Amino acid sequence: YTTSLIGYYKNDWREIIFNKMFVSDRRRRTEMEVNMGKLKVMHVLCMSTYSGAENVAITLINSLKDRVDSIYVSPNGSIRKVVQQNGIEHYVIDRVDVKNIKKAIRDIKPDIIHAHDFTAGTICSLSTRKIPIINHLHNNPPWIKKIGLKSILYGFSCYRYRKILTVSNSIMDEFIFGKFFKKKMTIIGNPINLSSIKRKAEAAEENEKFDVLFLGRLMPPKNPILFVDIIADLVKKLPNLKVAIVGEGDLKIKIEKKITQYNISKNVVLYGFQENPYVFVKNTKILCVPSVWEGFGLVAVEGLCFGKPVIATPVGGLKDIVNNECGKLCVEKNEFVSEIYRLLTDSTYLDKKSSGALKRAIIFDNIDEYSKIIIDTYEEVLGEI
Repeated sequence: YTTSLIGYYKNDWREIIFNKMFVSDRRRRTEMEVNMGKLKVMHVLCMSTYSGAENVAITLINSLKDRVDSIYVSPNGSIRKVVQQNGIEHYVIDRVDVKNIKKAIRDIKPDIIHAHDFTAGTICSLSTRKIPIINHLHNNPPWIKKIGLKSILYGFSCYRYRKILTVSNSIMDEFIFGKFFKKKMTIIGNPINLSSIKRKAEAAEENEKFDVLFLGRLMPPKNPILFVDIIADLVKKLPNLKVAIVGEGDLKIKIEKKITQYNISKNVVLYGFQENPYVFVKNTKILCVPSVWEGFGLVAVEGLCFGKPVIATPVGGLKDIVNNECGKLCVEKNEFVSEIYRLLTDSTYLDKKSSGALKRAIIFDNIDEYSKIIIDTYEEVLGEI
């Protein structure tokens, strides 16, 4: 992969400078298609499971159905059922690599490629020289902060993108080469449709109530191990504590072992992947988001939507979502334990934070504005061809 990328760009600077010379035929075809019908956009995602980026892509596609013909391209997995339930065309590939993306491009013939996150963007940049690419970044992993193989390769790929969409200021601010691509960047946050989220929660049948919820992939960036440590300390003070962990991932077995070691199996239930996780958010008192890093922090907004205080780490977009009116930002484990304990033992304090959460959620209800920004971006990108 590294060799192919370096080789691809080694003799390609002329095209980067004079790329408009290669796309006159593409312009004519695109103008005809746009005039005759819907714009065709190919969304590329690397994961076969459903989580934050996948949620954003599906919400975005649904909001643009009247104006854009969208095809969801990803490996097969649990995501397939979610995509199909939303009535979205799903083009399944074995993995996101150059060979498969080139084939998808030939079959789909998109006007625009909307590549979600770093890997999908980089692979798409290697797969076509003519079709405009929008790279949509949903998170800011630590490697973007320093010079290294990944950051250099991604930096090369940025020359290919017409636009780079980010969910928070922190992504390009932290990217070591971000200053070179500021003109391509647009900060758009995430599409939030509060009424849709609430409808989905009401449609579910889960009636179990919880004190604390963890919702997210069981992977190192989401820090579920710290969550279990927090719960273990809380159970010492609140032996009847009820906790739900919703999500799948590589750390599941390690989490199960920790739960057994702490002897808190009666307190914590692992629900695995859930097609409709919103009912769990509705049925909890508190949402805990102890992430090591985040892009936007969509799950926090979902918690606020139901009036749930969000206790989170001050990383990525979470710093712009959570404040002392609707929750609290914590760094150390003891801070999490102390704040959650106070919320669960002081009903007046919990009610105050819950009210603040509902008020805070309103400012993130942006689906119409978000859809317009995306359409304007598509039109701008096509106008540059």
